Amino acid sequence: MRKKVIAKNDELIKLTIPATFAEMLDYVRLSAYASKIVEILQWATKHKTDAKKIAKEFQNMTKREQELFIKKLQYYSETINDVRWSFDNAIKDAAQEQRHRSLLGKMVYAARHNGYKFKFGDKRVGTITVNAPGEYVVLLQTANSQVRIIYRPSALTSDIEYFLKTASSERVCTYGIKRIEYLNATYDASKDAGQKILAAVANNLQPEIAAIVLDDKNTELGAK
Repeated sequence: MRKKVIAKNDELIKLTIPATFAEMLDYVRLSAYASKIVEILQWATKHKTDAKKIAKEFQNMTKREQELFIKKLQYYSETINDVRWSFDNAIKDAAQEQRHRSLLGKMVYAARHNGYKFKFGDKRVGTITVNAPGEYVVLLQTANSQVRIIYRPSALTSDIEYFLKTASSERVCTYGIKRIEYLNATYDASKDAGQKILAAVANNLQPEIAAIVLDDKNTELGAK
């Protein structure tokens, strides 16, 4: 064990932590307030066995897992997210990032070729394609009609999991919608007509049944 004595408020705090844990902190060169480092050392003093395990497991972490762990330690709080929490969640976050990259890669590749298929909550199948300007076009059947929902590219690439999770819950992801195309007309998703079309899609209804009058001048119709 390595003993460290740190002065705080004119009092001496004696900390005895595993040498391997101290070496790990030396290696990561943690950029944090001194008070945070003291709290981390106090945690290691109270949880010596766990501190040893973390120091050993740290050596087997991927570079990204280590980066996330270090970042979490910088915002360390003993009452909210202690060292073990920071360590375990760094691994979880890295795994989530990997899943995101894998899923995103599959979606982008398929969208640029034959279209990426996904399931709506009621087992309808939607398709994501890419148009000439590079926008993502989501095709969904509603009753006997097809609705095209055009998204900003970043809306899907930043969180494809959220988009798919929303669809699986029989809802339309409204984040990042640029426009809606239905029966050769264009609609604004933030306006009443556009919102009714999205509601119709979510409930698998014909948009007209959702009280949309397509030739009403009060609706937000685009160029036909």
